Amino acid sequence: MKFNVRVIMKQFTKFNEKLQDWSGDVITTGGFNLGESKSNNFYDVLEVLQDYYDVEENDIDIDTSSDGQITYLTFSIVEDANGLPVPETDGEYLTDYFVVVEKTEIVPFVKN
Repeated sequence: MKFNVRVIMKQFTKFNEKLQDWSGDVITTGGFNLGESKSNNFYDVLEVLQDYYDVEENDIDIDTSSDGQITYLTFSIVEDANGLPVPETDGEYLTDYFVVVEKTEIVPFVKN
């Protein structure tokens, strides 16, 4: 069984020069696949995230459903206009990443 780590959405918030905070325009885009995880265990998924982003366990917010199951993870990175990570003082956008893990498996074809 395989587990796909997927960014389901990115939300960019533009830095507001006038107010000097992250209250500018918000843009939302679709997602993309990051790669396969060994399992759906949080630490295995974190390992995949760390292949692409400089994030640690304490940088990740966990969203849970009413029954306590983890539904998705979020983390934020300050980026420039080209989408590259930069120090917060140089950033133009605060980018929120929403991440899920999908269970994938190969199934046989059906011909009717």
